[in-house]
Amino acid sequence: MFDSLRTLDYASFSSTPKLNARNARKDGYPVESEASFIGIDLSGPTLRAAVVNSAGVIGDRQEAQLEADRLVEQVAQIVRDLRRGTASIASVGIANRAG
Repeated sequence: MFDSLRTLDYASFSSTPKLNARNARKDGYPVESEASFIGIDLSGPTLRAAVVNSAGVIGDRQEAQLEADRLVEQVAQIVRDLRRGTASIASVGIANRAG
């Protein structure tokens, strides 16, 4: 799971944000976000989740046996648990095996 920058690429923005006086530094580069993201992997028998900051650094992680009959509650609880230890979560991404 989350073992390379390529894996973490889902957290990248697909377009360049428009810069203005509020979101640009004096040198013209965008201000780095303080936000973090939660990534959840549902592709196997174990539910895996981790907090990743905007620099790609992995923080808190959780794993649990996947319970298909209560999947929504299980994902919601893990998100709640991970949010407690993180100041700002910008988004949550969920990966699931195709087919």
